Amino acid sequence: MTAVPGYLDGRRCQLWVVLLMVVASQRAARRKSLGGASMAFGLHRYIGRGLLAAVFLGAFFPAARASAGDGPPTASAPAKAIGTAPAKRQEGGPGEASLAELRKRAASGSRQAMVRLGTLYLKGSGVPQNFAKAMAWFSKAGAAGSALAMNDVGAMYANGQGVPRDYAKGLAWYRRGAAGGSALAMDNIGAMYLVGLGVPQNCIKALKWFRKAAATGDGKAMNVIGLLYAKGWCVPQDYARAMKWYRKAAAAGDGRAMRDIGLLYAEGQGVPRDYAKSWKWSCKAAAAGNRKAMRWLRGSAMLGGSDAAYNLGWVYAEGRRVWRNYTKAMKWYRKAAAAGNDKAMYGIGTLYAKGRGVPRNCAKAMKWDRKAAAMGYAPAMGRIGVMYAKGLGVKVNYKAAKRWFKREAAAGDPSGKQALDELKVIESLNAKAPPTARQK
Repeated sequence: MTAVPGYLDGRRCQLWVVLLMVVASQRAARRKSLGGASMAFGLHRYIGRGLLAAVFLGAFFPAARASAGDGPPTASAPAKAIGTAPAKRQEGGPGEASLAELRKRAASGSRQAMVRLGTLYLKGSGVPQNFAKAMAWFSKAGAAGSALAMNDVGAMYANGQGVPRDYAKGLAWYRRGAAGGSALAMDNIGAMYLVGLGVPQNCIKALKWFRKAAATGDGKAMNVIGLLYAKGWCVPQDYARAMKWYRKAAAAGDGRAMRDIGLLYAEGQGVPRDYAKSWKWSCKAAAAGNRKAMRWLRGSAMLGGSDAAYNLGWVYAEGRRVWRNYTKAMKWYRKAAAAGNDKAMYGIGTLYAKGRGVPRNCAKAMKWDRKAAAMGYAPAMGRIGVMYAKGLGVKVNYKAAKRWFKREAAAGDPSGKQALDELKVIESLNAKAPPTARQK
């Protein structure tokens, strides 16, 4: 009976179409201003720790994707050093006790603790930023065999953080990390060959390294290969293959790939133009934590899109690669509920039922569940049944619970039939047991 993000159907995409038209007009203006000349790439799109974060993937979106005639990224664009910490790792600073514990674990030989300390000093999270100490901890972890730390040392050399920028040393450390199995290091080697940093530009070698990373299950590398096919860089342009790689990356959980699938559907590249599917994949991307998709959703929600508002609420409630924030979740749930979104009503009920961001209040949860149930939302019917069966916010009432479970089953949720069967067992046990031993 868990709610999942809802998607617009083909009849309810007007807001999404408006947003896509705005994006398209911005791209057209960008192309006109460039006059067909090569672009100066803002190479900062995030893929992983290090060079790719600073150098490579920002080239593909949004401007570079607009013109099929653009060449691949080059080393002439200045690299923006943004550090080596991955998006998946939350960088909240530790307290003094946890920092001391990290140092103790690192001193005892924990490579994970060494990498964590290096990351804290690199980012200045809970400690003063200190590249020299970051390099020292990454180097210790690398010497102890951490492939991730080897990648981090390479990234600091490639980005010139605390040391003179040295692509040759960066590449050497990336190779050590790749030999140790780090897909991020493989990605970074591929980026260096693609861009031509410290090595002659070589698309064949770049693709080879991206494929190696993809073979380890790395969704980011799969997405890069998809982008290469979509742009026709290093390989003949082929939207069908691009979609194939995007789908592989999406299956591996890569939010960028989900967003890129949405863009292919929006632009009708390799597939019939389908705004409903574009919206669906963009919602998935936002749920996976893709920031650009989140911005698009927020824009649609601000324009009054109830499904967009619900999805934003769900992302904040679940903490999908954003800090979990029940206050923001409630805000967007209420906005969607005011527009008649049944899933958002159920979401508000969930926050009250579990006391998330608000005091636990089963009566208010029941109120919102009834609203969602009145619109035919089966999970809400099931939860009302549970509340009657367990006496949450209401008196225990098995007859009422049965009615709601039957409604849930009739609405197509198999959980309703299962709950009915369980309730029958409880009633049977209660009929045989003395009053003091009866179950709820």
